[in-house]
Amino acid sequence: MAINIERAKSHSRLHFRILASILPIIVLMVILAGAVFSLGLRTVSHYANERIQDDLERNSRELYNLCDSALQSLLMEGLAATSSEVRLRKGNTLGRMEEYARQHGLQILVYDPNHRVLMQHGSLAGEKLLSSGEHSSDKPFVKLEYEGSEYYVRQTDFDPWDWHIVLARDGKLYTEFASTITQSYMALGGIILAVSVMLILYFRHVVHKPIQTIIAAIQDNGLPNYKGIYEFEFLSDVIREAKLKEQAKQIEMSYQATHDELTGLINRREFERRLTSALQDIRVQPAVHTIFYLDLDQFKIINDTCGHHAGDALLQQLTRLLKDKLRSHDVLARLGGDEFGVLLLDCPVEPALRVAESLRQTVSEFRFAWKDKMFAVGASIGVLSFSDDALSFDDILSIVDGACYIAKDKGRNRIHVYHPGDDELMERKGQMDWVARISTALEENRMVLYRQKILPLPAAHAPIEHFEILLRMRDEQGKLLPPLAFLPSAERYNLMPVIDFWVIKTAFQYVRDACTDRRVCYTCSINLSGATLCDERLIGFIREQFAHSGVSPKMICFELTETTAIANLDSAATLIRDLKQIGCRFALDDFGAGMSSFGYLKALPVDYVKIDGSFVKDMLHDSIDCAMVEAINNIGHVMGIQTIAEFVEDDATLAALENIGVNFAQGYGVGRPEPLHATHRKTAAG
Repeated sequence: MAINIERAKSHSRLHFRILASILPIIVLMVILAGAVFSLGLRTVSHYANERIQDDLERNSRELYNLCDSALQSLLMEGLAATSSEVRLRKGNTLGRMEEYARQHGLQILVYDPNHRVLMQHGSLAGEKLLSSGEHSSDKPFVKLEYEGSEYYVRQTDFDPWDWHIVLARDGKLYTEFASTITQSYMALGGIILAVSVMLILYFRHVVHKPIQTIIAAIQDNGLPNYKGIYEFEFLSDVIREAKLKEQAKQIEMSYQATHDELTGLINRREFERRLTSALQDIRVQPAVHTIFYLDLDQFKIINDTCGHHAGDALLQQLTRLLKDKLRSHDVLARLGGDEFGVLLLDCPVEPALRVAESLRQTVSEFRFAWKDKMFAVGASIGVLSFSDDALSFDDILSIVDGACYIAKDKGRNRIHVYHPGDDELMERKGQMDWVARISTALEENRMVLYRQKILPLPAAHAPIEHFEILLRMRDEQGKLLPPLAFLPSAERYNLMPVIDFWVIKTAFQYVRDACTDRRVCYTCSINLSGATLCDERLIGFIREQFAHSGVSPKMICFELTETTAIANLDSAATLIRDLKQIGCRFALDDFGAGMSSFGYLKALPVDYVKIDGSFVKDMLHDSIDCAMVEAINNIGHVMGIQTIAEFVEDDATLAALENIGVNFAQGYGVGRPEPLHATHRKTAAG
């Protein structure tokens, strides 16, 4: 309320001052009218010509600012790298330029360096404006004759987008204006001129000077601080306050765009920008820089045990400790959840290793207390030094990231330094290449399923068809690859759930289409990996495949290796319990590596135990192997579990297994793996 009263008083005082200033001006206008009359006539024409040029120059500047504002908006929003957003913003900008031209009575043409017209508004032909002549700083305006009218043409360029903007204004508007003033209002023109002179003198002190002071401060990116006339003091204070708020907002936005909110460190984008800058500087001035990729060990345990608030507190505390170990001009950034990047400028590998060891030791000695618990963490660090631009930005990040993970693979809480010819890193890169190849093979449908026969012992009177689904992959040239060529990489980089889901879906489709003889008792065995076993989507996915395919659960047997089942005992027990309720069966593969294995059978109610092939293949020549086969078979039968012997290569082994009482045999002596599509054709033909 007080502010509104002050504004009302300010307006009243301003009106009084204006009225008091008009009376002497009117008297002076009459006196000086005759004196300035002749001068007015001479300046009318010149004024009209200058007016159109000023208008065009102002229009060009405003259109340029319009384009620049759109570009700055893109940069501030971080969208400059998104081509679709750039195209959309350019189109919006062209539309605003056309609307501007319509509102200001302009004709406009926008074209690119290839003279391709991007936007045109007005009656002038595009070719006419394109051929209107060269523009330069000495000759910014060009006059153009078109259909009996004279046009003023001005071109401006917006270099960031390679746009050439040509503006044209009909000179007729200004010549008519000048003619009208000259013919009809000569006397009045003299009076107006006199008034103008007086107003210039008067308002130079009253209006122009304070406004000029305020505008000059704004243009210089300063803060207006005018003292004098009350009204302009008030305006200066309002603008000052608004500008201070805008500056604070800009600083905050700039900080948020380049810094991590939790730790206050620079973020990944800013770290990448500084690394790119360091690479560019090397070309100008030789130097040796070193980069670290630091990943915290055991961080997930703290997050899972105490929650994300504890994890955030740990990161904040460690950030302060790490910053204390670095020089003021070194760069420390948070690259991800528990990953940090360090860029040591002008630091060769030997002193850099001392810094890396200092960081590793600092993290290792740190003890994190949360409520009544105490935690220790470690840091695995990858190190790379570079002194030229032979390595690209992407190469450097890939190498140092790989070095960090090698440090993790070697036992964690250690440092791995990359050097040319690093065999361990090349091996990891090869595995990473397999990740891309496996993903591509899945997309291009180059995964292939085989089946291998599992023979009942002795031969059953009722027709039984028991087989195991096996996976192969065709490479880019069509060559068939065995599972050991690609499955280790798939397991290491968590691709097994995707592969296993594909195998389950494809195997169900095969059983639906090929296993249709009602006289035959079918059993299709499908392998599950450890990663898939722990996937919370697995049970729902399997139930969904039963519903879609119409396959009976009694026809499906899922196989888990002994190692996988023991490592994921709770998940395995839950899966077996849930799926056995609907009729599925389960087999424990590669069983018997140690006698302690038998203890787990009580927790895993499987239907089959597959005796490890390492015992079966030499059982005829090794009494210990033979005893192991007998022991596994006997204990399995006592527990009501049927046994399957793997790696059966010949008839003699087959006969020995039948004599021991093993229920099933599998191996090349029983049947080699065959492609599913081939067996499907045989079934259809039979």
